[in-house]
Amino acid sequence: MNSNRILAILFAIVIKVLTVSSYLFAADKAQSNTKVKVSERFWSFGFDGVRYALKAGDGNEITGHGLEVAIGTGWLKRKMFFFGTFNVLLGPYELARSQQLNVDYSGTGLAYWMGYSAQELNLRSPNGGYGFSIGLQYSDIFGKSFGRNRFEKGDPYSPNNIGQINNYYLRASYLSVLPTVFFSWLKEERVKGNTPELLKTRNEGYLLMLGVSFHVLASYTARFNEKVRDETTGSGEIIDRKLKESGSFRGYSLFVSLTSLLGV
Repeated sequence: MNSNRILAILFAIVIKVLTVSSYLFAADKAQSNTKVKVSERFWSFGFDGVRYALKAGDGNEITGHGLEVAIGTGWLKRKMFFFGTFNVLLGPYELARSQQLNVDYSGTGLAYWMGYSAQELNLRSPNGGYGFSIGLQYSDIFGKSFGRNRFEKGDPYSPNNIGQINNYYLRASYLSVLPTVFFSWLKEERVKGNTPELLKTRNEGYLLMLGVSFHVLASYTARFNEKVRDETTGSGEIIDRKLKESGSFRGYSLFVSLTSLLGV
């Protein structure tokens, strides 16, 4: 599938999500009580646990457990929510390149979430809420190797180490679609007003999301040194050859998120 077709599919997905969001938003607004103005805006702070399983088939991969710290803002309606976040990616810290190197990853991302209740009750019901949500996330992640090659023997430039790599650096960018189920534990609505009790920031409750992250567009660039025999001078010495590889990842990630909602 060429890149233009992929971009066309992604554009269609984004338009569809935004269209559904606007429809659900209008439907929820029509059901709400227009006589009483309630506070719907919130800030969010959460932690996302991710189990990466991205592989390219050429030795480049991102696997293992990682953590995301997500800060954002959004709206909480009677039966749905919308919010966007800025994410700081921490990890994974795993073995890479056929377990030759320890590689530590970090990065940043932007995400947009939409959720809709699967029950008739208000999301703020004392009995708790549950439903389905979908997220779109764009991320940039960087990985860098630390320490020596785990299979290195004796002198790094001995013939025994031909083919081994070091000074590994990888950068990956990916757009992900995240279908999830959510569970919510939220406080009752409060009306808008100017009293100290109504103006203060409070913890509105918690949102738990469980799902899978499908990385529909994931590309990478890797740079590293490989031990090879010098054929240019005829000396036969072992030298570091600088290499660059690029391509696309395939795979998915498992996802769990716990978010605290702070009402304003």
